Amino acid sequence: MIRSIVLTLAALALAGLGGCVHSGKHAVTVAAPTVPPSAEEYLKDGLLVAKVRAQVVAVDLDAASRLGVRVHNGDVVLTGVVRTAAERRRIDKAVRKVGGVNELRDDIRIDSHAPSLSSGDLALAAHATAALAAQTGVNAAHIRVSADDGVITLTGKVPSASIKATALDTVRHISGVKRVIDKLHVGH
Repeated sequence: MIRSIVLTLAALALAGLGGCVHSGKHAVTVAAPTVPPSAEEYLKDGLLVAKVRAQVVAVDLDAASRLGVRVHNGDVVLTGVVRTAAERRRIDKAVRKVGGVNELRDDIRIDSHAPSLSSGDLALAAHATAALAAQTGVNAAHIRVSADDGVITLTGKVPSASIKATALDTVRHISGVKRVIDKLHVGH
């Protein structure tokens, strides 16, 4: 019983910390990871996300802000954009060295014109994601947060109109948010 409670609490803590960070053309998106069937699997995958992200940051901090990392049962998927093929190879090589990575699928695009993301948008998206994860009743795993020059976009599904209102209200009150674009859908 105690082990189950500890694993559940650890999994909930990782929901805010082990999410995906990736970007569109100029926006930064932070999304909590999908939840595996058990808390123990979730904990393992969350720790692996953190290890992989640390390796990507060591290769190139700017690239790390444009990449998404998804893990399920030790299988890693990288998404997003880098500026050069050499950068992509360095990231792949670093990720393959991480203990616990079973398989790596590289869905990274190469775009030599990829913009350098402002750390302000990255921090704002991360702050909004953490605020949503901290809200009782809001399942942040189903909400994607994007930031572009202080404008936050929320995308995804929520189970009720009241949870949608709570999510929107939570993000509107974050310092630095200029406007919130609502792309949340109510339903299961």
